[in-house]
Amino acid sequence: RIDMSDAGHLICNGNITAFGSTSDIKLKENIKVIPDALDKVKQLKGVTFNYKKDGKISTGLIAQDLEKVLPEAVYESSDIDNDEDKHLAIRYGNTVGLLVEAIKEQQKEIDTLNDYVKLQSASIMDMEKRLNELEDK
Repeated sequence: RIDMSDAGHLICNGNITAFGSTSDIKLKENIKVIPDALDKVKQLKGVTFNYKKDGKISTGLIAQDLEKVLPEAVYESSDIDNDEDKHLAIRYGNTVGLLVEAIKEQQKEIDTLNDYVKLQSASIMDMEKRLNELEDK
């Protein structure tokens, strides 16, 4: 079943296949990197769940959680059978930027820790060398 609203919303039951979404920089303005992405991702829960209406298992996020950290990825929708029944929905494609920035922040932390481990290893090797020299005397 398909519902097309006067506002231009298309609401469908079942799966929909869509191809691409325009992302050219020429079409964008006020571009900003998502700040504190890792902290935002840490507030989310990836969950498995069953839909109440048919018991089908799925995975995803809870819209109310995502709304707190990335409100532009959450919107209000109505049930296809009842326009009065409002609920939150997620534009999952809009979460990609958040996840990319979180991974980059995490990688920066990993690189910093790796550098620290290398320094500690070099220091330990130097101390072992000096200890061996002292023991040989």
